[in-house]
Amino acid sequence: MTAISRAHTKGELLIYGVYCLPFTAFVCIWFLLGTHIILKRLSSVELSVGGGIFIWRQQTLRWARETRVREEDVTAVIENIRWYGKTLKLTVKGKTYALGDLLEDDLKSLARQICDRLGMLDCPGGA
Repeated sequence: MTAISRAHTKGELLIYGVYCLPFTAFVCIWFLLGTHIILKRLSSVELSVGGGIFIWRQQTLRWARETRVREEDVTAVIENIRWYGKTLKLTVKGKTYALGDLLEDDLKSLARQICDRLGMLDCPGGA
């Protein structure tokens, strides 16, 4: 007989359920973390500037989100280079958008190109 089939009272069943909680929580956390990593790797980002409009488009599988703002609303382009990752941050109407997992050369080139297209004077990377 297994332990669960021998449990006859509600208290014993509750104790066995409590024993399973740490394992269930562990599996759920790793499932969510793994799903997040996989979806992040399957996503793509498209940036385009032209006609007075800056477009930031993110797509993961069939789900897509597009942000359209006027070029004047982009107030800052920031290169964030740390030992754990390189990120391009764009500030639009006080809200910061981040584009991560870039190579350092790509990051500097992308920041320079965005600044040039937007006509920003205080551009990172010495542009």
